[in-house]
Amino acid sequence: MSPNYDAEMISAMRRALDDVFADQRFVNQKSKSALEIAEHILWQAANGERDLDRLKASAFAKLTSNQAVQDLKENAPDHWLFEAKSPRSG
Repeated sequence: MSPNYDAEMISAMRRALDDVFADQRFVNQKSKSALEIAEHILWQAANGERDLDRLKASAFAKLTSNQAVQDLKENAPDHWLFEAKSPRSG
């Protein structure tokens, strides 16, 4: 069953998206697409979040969750390895 959103909730989600997409934290990052942020806001709303500021804060947290790792990967010296190694079995 898909959630039903009233006009007020749709407006809040739209405003959250507009504010996030206009913010330099979104504009300058490379790790999250607009679609990922929109899906995140929809997911938050579907799980009961109705507050505009909390929707935006959650979206910004999503933006920055992998940003530090992305920055390290882009700026790390060539000799650093970022590949995950699986433990040997046996």
